[in-house]
Amino acid sequence: IEPEKHSTMFHHPNVKWCRRQAKEMGLPIVSVKASGKEEKDELLAMKKALSGLRVDGVASGAVESEYQKERVDRIAQELGIKSFAPLWRTGERLLEEQCRYFESFIVAVAAEGLSRGMLTRRFDSDFVDYVTKLKMPVRANLEGGEGETFVSNAPFFRKGLKIRKWKTVFDGVSGTAEIVSLS
Repeated sequence: IEPEKHSTMFHHPNVKWCRRQAKEMGLPIVSVKASGKEEKDELLAMKKALSGLRVDGVASGAVESEYQKERVDRIAQELGIKSFAPLWRTGERLLEEQCRYFESFIVAVAAEGLSRGMLTRRFDSDFVDYVTKLKMPVRANLEGGEGETFVSNAPFFRKGLKIRKWKTVFDGVSGTAEIVSLS
């Protein structure tokens, strides 16, 4: 789903590069633009896209968000397909594995304590340690809207994506890092 600029349901920064990620994983991808600005428009676009495909299920990246998981589960139930959330409630173990095996970068921040300087920073154990020590209620996995990441390399990628150029925007409270070019 390619949502409007901000979404309560779907990852939005750098969604245009998902095609390249899918290619690196050897997976097909279906891209759908959400035509409205409200969550219901995004969910309707998702439901419509899934109903036009021959699939047995849908997988979501929900880690802790009941809000997101419940909505994906509901659509799957309405379509008579299974809903999988393989990352659901994996907590600290997931963080350790992500830091060890994935090359990820922070592409959005939206919480007190997370500054412009966090954008484009590698999501690694140093970042997790920093967030864990903050006196603010920010989750180290950024679940809940505190931030978002972009995976540029993982064990299941054919080869990694090299980010060549960034464009960052920060309004004093939140911001995004757009990937301008990669190879």
